[in-house]
Amino acid sequence: MIKRQHLLEIDALRGIAALVVALVFHQHYLTGDYRTGPLDGLLLFSWLHKYGWTMVDLFFVISGFVFAHVYFADGRMRTGAKEFAVSRFARLYPLHIATLVFVAILFSVGIPDMYAERWTQPDVWHFLLNALMLHRSGLETDMSFNVPTWSIAAEVYCYFAFYLLARFLPRYLPAIAVIIVIGALAISSGEIPVLDHLARGFGGFFAGVLTFRWGKRAPAWLLVILAVAPLYVIDEQETISNGLLLGVTAFPAWVLLALHARFLRASPLQWLGQRSYSIYLLHAPIYWTVSIVVFGGATLPDGSQTLALLCCSVLVLLAAHFSYRYFEEPARSAIRSAASRSRQQEVTRPQA
Repeated sequence: MIKRQHLLEIDALRGIAALVVALVFHQHYLTGDYRTGPLDGLLLFSWLHKYGWTMVDLFFVISGFVFAHVYFADGRMRTGAKEFAVSRFARLYPLHIATLVFVAILFSVGIPDMYAERWTQPDVWHFLLNALMLHRSGLETDMSFNVPTWSIAAEVYCYFAFYLLARFLPRYLPAIAVIIVIGALAISSGEIPVLDHLARGFGGFFAGVLTFRWGKRAPAWLLVILAVAPLYVIDEQETISNGLLLGVTAFPAWVLLALHARFLRASPLQWLGQRSYSIYLLHAPIYWTVSIVVFGGATLPDGSQTLALLCCSVLVLLAAHFSYRYFEEPARSAIRSAASRSRQQEVTRPQA
């Protein structure tokens, strides 16, 4: 595979999105109060408490853009299926399975009230679906265990759809991507949650692919309009998912504008971007652990929320740092090294 330039600005944008989801929108995982928080009432935080979930759609767009950059920049997929699968497995699976096991053990001790009221009770079937990354495939009753990882499952489906299209139908990939985006918009009404989530995943991901292929030609004035105007529209419409609406309008513009935002190369934002996956996968288990151990799983009283959220935010960032340094990266390197040794043995075995 040809080595592509690392997109540092996009890493930072992903880190900011992970921070918004983990520390602002998902505050209710700890407090029990849905779509609100101590800073509610301020313009930015009021919007984020209401629509912070759409940052997941930004993840999808970023993934499609980065995959097109890494694997399809010259219009051909040059990476073999095994190498592609190993790379994706090494990137996603170790931390996914570790947090899944942790949450399963945690829920054997107790289940927070906010989880029990909203999602599927943990059982063996849903554990297996999570372990196989099939927990947003339609086989599940509802979301379960480490709930935010539904988007990881959706991304995995997108990865392999992308590989098949780029490998076997490279000439038609842009046209098929357009069809996928239009189809996703048509079915993302939100009436069937799993269908809505998959539509958001595929629509956002392939919008990201199209953004890489065609978006760089867009003039700056158009990008600025697209980056801002849809944020004011989502309150007025209920026809399609607001997340996907932003995923095909504002978020592609954010990605393209980010490429020219040199401040995103600042060390703190790069630190954040590198740890975005750990932040995203660890925040819910940490919130639920504190909820169960400290507050008995109950909704937090108003007087305790600010301090609890501040302490948990620090804890999430610290845990993400150590996870990235001492688990996520070492596990990825170990898996890739094992796969590389296996390939070398396959090459040398006939000679022996």
